[in-house]
Amino acid sequence: MGPRDQKYDGYEVQPHLNKGRVTIYTRNGHDWTKRFHTIAEGFDGLPIERMIVDDEICVIKDGRTDSSALQAELASGRQRSLVFYVSISSTWTAST
Repeated sequence: MGPRDQKYDGYEVQPHLNKGRVTIYTRNGHDWTKRFHTIAEGFDGLPIERMIVDDEICVIKDGRTDSSALQAELASGRQRSLVFYVSISSTWTAST
């Protein structure tokens, strides 16, 4: 199984970086940047003008991804346990 074939127990998202601004979209195109602001902040300062990443936001519990823990984390408004998985095959970049 290749890296893109791995399915984690999380939310599939697409962070878009465009000239220093990050927007995190759901698979259905909803802007969830505020909901995942700690993940968005992780893109700050990257020396890349434009990039699209396609993978998953998860919570790890007992060494495994846990969708119930992810739901609880989001419901509580916390984002301390969020992890963003990305495989190199799911990244698009462009420079000017």
